[in-house]
Amino acid sequence: MEGMHETDRIVIVASGFGLWLDGRHVASARWGDVSRVRASRPGGLVTTPLLVEVTLADGTTIAMPEHVSGWFNFLQTAATRLPGLPRVEVWRPPLSTPGASAADELLFDRQARRR
Repeated sequence: MEGMHETDRIVIVASGFGLWLDGRHVASARWGDVSRVRASRPGGLVTTPLLVEVTLADGTTIAMPEHVSGWFNFLQTAATRLPGLPRVEVWRPPLSTPGASAADELLFDRQARRR
């Protein structure tokens, strides 16, 4: 896959997670700092890998491409750490179906949960 490196990975710890791309640390965050999680299929094509964007309380966005090692595990863990975030098995199939009506899905919004 283009842009994929064997050193790309997401590391999960009790307090949060970190993203490494091309062997370099790109971003880290605590679970409590996550304000929004969105999944999309750039271009809306089923052949395009999914992208999960995590927005932090300070407005920083961390983009996690589907090819990164630990991606699925990150999403499984996030579903247990972020109340209301659906399990990946629930939201991924609709985004992966040919002719899907949505190429973008809001999975978690901390502000909306407070209302």
